[in-house]
Amino acid sequence: MSTGPDVKATVGDISSDGNLNVAQEECSRKGFCSVRHGLALILQLCNFSIYTQQMNLSIAIPAMVNNTAPPSQPNASTERPSTDSQGYWNETLKEFKAMSGILSALPFVVGCICIILGGLLADFLLSRKILRLITIRKLFTAIGVLFPSVILVSLPWVRSSHSMTMTFLVLSSAISSFCESGALVNFLDIAPRYTGFLKGLLQVFAHIAGAISPTAAGFFISQDSEFGWRNVFLLSAAVNISGLVFYLIFGRADVQDWAKEQTFTHL
Repeated sequence: MSTGPDVKATVGDISSDGNLNVAQEECSRKGFCSVRHGLALILQLCNFSIYTQQMNLSIAIPAMVNNTAPPSQPNASTERPSTDSQGYWNETLKEFKAMSGILSALPFVVGCICIILGGLLADFLLSRKILRLITIRKLFTAIGVLFPSVILVSLPWVRSSHSMTMTFLVLSSAISSFCESGALVNFLDIAPRYTGFLKGLLQVFAHIAGAISPTAAGFFISQDSEFGWRNVFLLSAAVNISGLVFYLIFGRADVQDWAKEQTFTHL
């Protein structure tokens, strides 16, 4: 039979063990939180590296396969010797090697900034219960598709102004980044258990489109050098709007039945 002091000691041990367990849980939570943030930082750096490599390849591949030498002109005027002409083109290429890298990266830089701002805005609207989740997803997708489509269609009519063309391209990339808070993250809402599979499937379709679109663009440009890009932009806008209409009709933001975990009850 235990005595009074023994009971008090036992109770004290239990309480101290409970406090110790709570302290260990808090420490583990803090440690998990730090690990989570560390992993998030590493993933962001990985994404930055991957997109940087893609950007470099998108510039390097056309530079390797295109002929950048000036076309031969046998009937050209003899006022400028051939050596001067070659030197002129070399100087021009040197000047444009740097306004091309910077200008090619500018839409992506602005787009990355707008992705963060769009995510913060979507979280604000959802946390304050201003809009429903499905409304936010469809609204951001509509903004990220309609406005860039209008901008792309307008590009052939501003080709005489280099600065206006670049402004339109930057705006198109910036506004299209709102889709990252819309349809491009919607698979997390409808099937969180299959996020990895759906994300991989999304990347597969994106790379297939990336393989088809240069061929289609080259076909239009080879048919008509003047209006080829206009047809490319019109086709791009038509594809974007068709996908938007489909998403606005069938898009959902709640977990689907096929993505829910099945539970079995024993009789």
